[in-house]
Amino acid sequence: MSRSTSAPRAVARAVARATGAGGEWRRLRAEVVEARGEARAARREALHARRQLEELLVEVRGLRDDAARREEASRAQLGAAVAAVRGDAGAHHEDLLARLGAVDARVGTRLATHQVAPALWRGVRAGEVGTWSLLALRDLLPGATRLPPPGGAAGWAATPETVLLLVREVLARREHPVVVELGSGTSTAWVAAALRERGGGRVVSVEHDEHYADGTRRALRAAGLDDLSEVLVGALAPLPDGTGPAGHTTAWYPEDVVRRLPPLVDLLFVDGPPGGTGPAARRPALPALAGLLAPGAAVVLDDTDRPEEREVVARWLEDVPGLRVEATTDRATLLRVPDDHGGPRPDAPGPAAGG
Repeated sequence: MSRSTSAPRAVARAVARATGAGGEWRRLRAEVVEARGEARAARREALHARRQLEELLVEVRGLRDDAARREEASRAQLGAAVAAVRGDAGAHHEDLLARLGAVDARVGTRLATHQVAPALWRGVRAGEVGTWSLLALRDLLPGATRLPPPGGAAGWAATPETVLLLVREVLARREHPVVVELGSGTSTAWVAAALRERGGGRVVSVEHDEHYADGTRRALRAAGLDDLSEVLVGALAPLPDGTGPAGHTTAWYPEDVVRRLPPLVDLLFVDGPPGGTGPAARRPALPALAGLLAPGAAVVLDDTDRPEEREVVARWLEDVPGLRVEATTDRATLLRVPDDHGGPRPDAPGPAAGG
């Protein structure tokens, strides 16, 4: 081929390549323009999202500040309320101490007439027998002005906290509740006073010691509560061998006394027999008297600060279906029988008290 013929063809090919390159450039430029547009749109969306986030942060800070202000106000109100309550309680406490001091100064030797040892009054002033429980008892039973304070320097009497538990249980029961006590004492008079406040009822206390029984009767008469109470006396007698807890021969109240107990009991307070009369001395109480308990009745065992009485509670929970621990005090435990109470388990140890 001659040079004159090939030159135009080369030019044509170059022009074609240039034309194709121009089209590719325009396509790339269009893509760049489109990408820039998308980038600008993305920036606008990001700015919008940032503004929304900033607005949300401002709102959150406002809510947080408002919550902090509300919390501070609530704390201030709570502090004021607590201070007011403490102030009132302190005033009541000081008033009680002043009144006790005045009574102590006035009655002098007449304390013996009311069977109140001066040591008890000194204990109250020193806060040794539950001043706050005494305050609560006086509030619940404003008419019980002739009763000695519960508790005792010897440490064997029911404490004010335990007596308060008994009184509250009586006041919460049905009309004319029936209470049975094993072991009499100051608690008997307070329970009778609660029955008076409740509008009636009866407390029957079982005592193995005639001397203590006479003292309880005198206290009840002095307070005008003997019409609501009865104190039964029966010397403890050994149960037959093998019928006591874990096969022990346990001393228990005589059958003729147990038969005189009321048939439907709302509250059973077990403060006897004394622990020194034998091992697990109080365990027979619930198996022996479960058949007398009303549905939903309360059983209070005293002296559960001692390991032996805590073991009695554990055994009772096994013996009586549905029995549960409901409350405790410094030295007592309240158990509640179920509303469908039907007595102890058939295999529970139950004494057949001798006459």
